[in-house]
Amino acid sequence: MKGLAPTVLKSDIFTVNSELDRDDLSVEIVAERSVIDSLRSFPGTPTESLLSRESLSLYESEADLPYALWIMETAEGDYAGITAHDTGGSVAGMIMTESEAAVQWATDQYQKYKRNASFITVSPK
Repeated sequence: MKGLAPTVLKSDIFTVNSELDRDDLSVEIVAERSVIDSLRSFPGTPTESLLSRESLSLYESEADLPYALWIMETAEGDYAGITAHDTGGSVAGMIMTESEAAVQWATDQYQKYKRNASFITVSPK
């Protein structure tokens, strides 16, 4: 899974951590600085476990990210989606597609932001 993260919700930490527990999955995230800075501010979440995983690669974006974009590459096919958030950060809606053209567009958008991002390591607390 690859994605752009302009925001983070407490539930995102649980979801990604649990998926990494049960699947042969690697996750690559380009996030805004505010997202990275706020990761540890969610009490009662498995943040330390998530950040210590070798299967998670985190990049800090030097630009504002326009949307939450994700790409899943699976044995059954590739998918892409955009998640829209309201002004409070809650999920307002999501679209997902298997369209080859849309997956290519999403991949191109992701790569554009990744090229201008810095790989970071988040040291344990």
